[in-house]
Amino acid sequence: GCWSRALSRLGLLCLLLPLAAETQRDGEQALAEKRVEAAAETSEVNNLRPLVVSALRVPRAAELVNSSLNVLVPARMFDEGHWQLRDALNQVPGVVSVSTAGQQGAVGSLNIRGLTTRYSQVCVDGVRLDPSMQLGNVLSAARVGDLGHVELLRGMQGAAYGGEAAGAVLWLETPQGRGAARSEASVEAGSFGSLMGQWSTQGESRGTGYFLSVGHEITQNDGAALDYEQSRIALRLDATLSDVWSWTGSVWAAQNESQQNDPSTTGATLDAVEMLLLSSQWRGQHHVGWISRLSTGFQQERYDSDYSGGTYGTDVQSGSVAWDEEWHLTKQIMLLSGVFAQRTEYDNTIGAHVLENRYGAHANVEWQIEDSLTAQCGGRWEDHAAFGQETTWRSGWV
Repeated sequence: GCWSRALSRLGLLCLLLPLAAETQRDGEQALAEKRVEAAAETSEVNNLRPLVVSALRVPRAAELVNSSLNVLVPARMFDEGHWQLRDALNQVPGVVSVSTAGQQGAVGSLNIRGLTTRYSQVCVDGVRLDPSMQLGNVLSAARVGDLGHVELLRGMQGAAYGGEAAGAVLWLETPQGRGAARSEASVEAGSFGSLMGQWSTQGESRGTGYFLSVGHEITQNDGAALDYEQSRIALRLDATLSDVWSWTGSVWAAQNESQQNDPSTTGATLDAVEMLLLSSQWRGQHHVGWISRLSTGFQQERYDSDYSGGTYGTDVQSGSVAWDEEWHLTKQIMLLSGVFAQRTEYDNTIGAHVLENRYGAHANVEWQIEDSLTAQCGGRWEDHAAFGQETTWRSGWV
C-alpha cells in the first residue's frame, strides 16, 4: 500500500541522514553510554531487583513473582549480535523460537514447555495481540533495536491472561525516551546480498519523552529465488498530563515482502504482510494507595499472496480496551482488579467473514505476611464468541 512505500522511503532517509551528520566522537559517546546502560541493567537482572510487569500487569519487584520469569536486556542482546527477537529468545532455557521454513522472512514459531505458538500470549506495550493474527509474523518481524524491555513469563501467573497463555506470556515494550537527545545508527552487510540498517533517536523535551526507530533490510537468503525485504518503524511518546494523570502512546508498523521464483514448483510467488499496532495508555495516581490504568489498542494485519494460480489475501482488524485498578488497602495487602473487551473482524478473498467479541474480568490479592513471605491468589473469567466461557485461577507463596 501507499503507507508501506512511504515507510520504506522514510526508513532509508532516516538511515542515511544520521550517518552523514554524526561525527565519530558522537558515535563513540553513544556507544559508551549504551554499554554503561546495558551493564547497569544486566547487574539489576542478575540480582533480581528490576521491576516486572507481565506477572500481574502492573510493575512489581521480580522477587515477588512466584513463576518462572526471564527478563531480557535488549541492549545486551544487541551487543551479543542478536538482531532478531526470535534469536534472542533462544538464549532462554526451554525456549525454541525458529523460522518455520528456515530462511529469513518466514513465519516464526515459539515453542515453550512443549506447547506451540498458539498457546503463548504476546503483549506489545500493554496490548494483547489477538489470536486471530499470525503471531508468527510478529516473531519474524520484531527486532531487538525496537525494544526497551522484554519479559517471558511461564507458570501459574500466566493465568492472568487466560487459557491462551498456557505456554508463556511474552511481554514487549518499546523503549522510553529519557534525558538528553541522542541518536544511534548501525549497518550490517553480508553474503547472499544481505544488508540491514537501523537508526533510532530518543530523549526528553519539556517533560515529554520520545523514541523513534526505523529500519530496513534485504536479503536473498541462501538462494537466488528467495528474496526478502522488510521496512519497519517504532514510535513511543510519554507525557505528563497533570499531577494525577500521565499518558503513553506507541506505534508499531512493518511491511514484509518475500519473493520466490521456482519454475519447478509454484513459479513466481510474491507474499506481502503489512502490520500495524497502535496503543494508548493512561495512568492515574489518585493518591499513594490508588492507581488506575486505562489501555486501548488497535491491531491490523494484511496478507496478500500473488502466485501462478491466482491471488489470496486476508485482513484482520482488532480493537481492545482494558481498565485496571490497583489498591493498596494496607502496607501488607494489595488488590488488583480489571475488566477488558476486544472486538475482532476477519475477512479473506474467498468470502469468509468472521466477527468475534470477547470480554472478561480478573482480580488478584497479594498479602505480604512478613518480609520474606508473600501470598498471592487470583483468577480470570472471560467469554469468547468462538469457545464460550473460560475461567482460570492461580495461587501461590513466595
